[in-house]
Amino acid sequence: MMSEQHTFYNFINRKISFALFWIVLSFLYSAVFVTVEFAGFPASGFKAYLDYAFQWCVVSCAASMLIGLLSVSRLIFSIFFPVLLILSSTAAYFRITMGLAITPALIEVTLINDFSTWAQVISLPLVLILILQLIIAGAIVWYRWKRVSNPPLPLVWLGVFAFGVLSPVYLIKRIQFPVCTRIPYSFIYSTREWYSNRSKATSQRDTYLTTSAIPAADSPDVILVIGESLRADHLQLNGYHRATTPNLAADSSVISLPNVITRYFVTHISVPHILTRENPDDDNAAFSEQSFITLFKKAGYRTAWISNQDQVPTYAYFMHEGDTLIQCNTARDLYFHGKWTDDIMIQPFEEWLGRDNRKSLTILHTIGSHWWYPSHYPDSLAKFKPEVNSRIFSELSSKQLTNSYDNTILATDLFLSSLISRLKNRNAILIFISDHGEGLGEDGVYMHPYDHPSTRNVACLVWTSDIYKQSHGDKVSNLRGNRNNDYTTSAIFHSILDGAGISTAVCDTTMSFFSK
Repeated sequence: MMSEQHTFYNFINRKISFALFWIVLSFLYSAVFVTVEFAGFPASGFKAYLDYAFQWCVVSCAASMLIGLLSVSRLIFSIFFPVLLILSSTAAYFRITMGLAITPALIEVTLINDFSTWAQVISLPLVLILILQLIIAGAIVWYRWKRVSNPPLPLVWLGVFAFGVLSPVYLIKRIQFPVCTRIPYSFIYSTREWYSNRSKATSQRDTYLTTSAIPAADSPDVILVIGESLRADHLQLNGYHRATTPNLAADSSVISLPNVITRYFVTHISVPHILTRENPDDDNAAFSEQSFITLFKKAGYRTAWISNQDQVPTYAYFMHEGDTLIQCNTARDLYFHGKWTDDIMIQPFEEWLGRDNRKSLTILHTIGSHWWYPSHYPDSLAKFKPEVNSRIFSELSSKQLTNSYDNTILATDLFLSSLISRLKNRNAILIFISDHGEGLGEDGVYMHPYDHPSTRNVACLVWTSDIYKQSHGDKVSNLRGNRNNDYTTSAIFHSILDGAGISTAVCDTTMSFFSK
């Protein structure tokens, strides 16, 4: 027994090299915190596990660079390593228990909410974990001071680590997103994105400062639903062989426009172009001009943006352009594999709609049919099987992809029908437009960041209430007559103003669904 104690005492008191300390600490950190980021990821074959192992190694190597950068100086390590350990432990705890991730929206909500709100999610296990991590951090800091040799040529080590930290952020774009959206880089990346979003959201734009917007006496409530990755040819409404939109198809007030094309195939570019006027003289206008939201406000509308997606700088301004912003998704990212469905927006929408009697413009930004498909529909709507069971496309059959994708459309059908049920007794119109389509393996195209027929032809439909039809019968008649016309997503700006009956010089009715 005495011999074992003596051996342990010698081990603890033995000086070790800086390189060994860095390697061991980096491995232990990655084994715990980076592994948490990959826990429970769906996989069905060897290739998927191999891919995740490769990703784990990449993220772990990047994490080791950050730990090394903090470790070169004993003083810097003493200050920042305990902070990193506490932040990582907290993030890992909420990732495991609630499926939450560090996102810009989470940071914004954290800063907005008071302590009483956050006290509701602080549990005894979390407190005990953080106390334990503080003790562990203190022991590691002590060991760094007392038992770890300073690195030879510290400036060289510092330069290597600094290069290693900057590479995934600025130099190697291929690994930027996988690294920067996971622990530990997500703390820095999300904070930077949050600051960028706030800067964009508070920027000054005066596009319509002197533009008048006059509402009609019978202007309706207007709801714009921005869909995600929904292609027109998979809608039952457009002749698809499957019943993907049974509720909408049974509603004679729903008119689908099957020939709407987008020029943009990623959300952060397509959404600004949907919201702003087409400007042939300045293609960058979508990122520098105000949207129709300001014109609705000038016409006396109260305006709200309800989002089930994260903020990004390209459309953060528009999210804050209205009177009210309701963020239903604050801590889910694209690596989330739990349930992330749009029905979470129903209650906030209903409460917002009934807040007062003034006419309202509501924009709902959905997660819709975004990949990972099984996250975006409840198990009760898993009608088409077999479903996808791996994130690796080469492990999936075309049937699995199509089935799960079509299940997301069933969820969108139910969501839109739920919105419509709350509007039937109002003077109201609802316009749905998807930001882009989705490749399901045609010509080797998966998802959407590619120019392909599957990504260009977007789902678009309009619903009008009976009250709206009585006072705007000509617009409804024009809409039905235009249903098979060719449009681009640029038509939304003009259609939403025209459909609302708002008279303004910047509305080109020749581009509207509601005009001849």
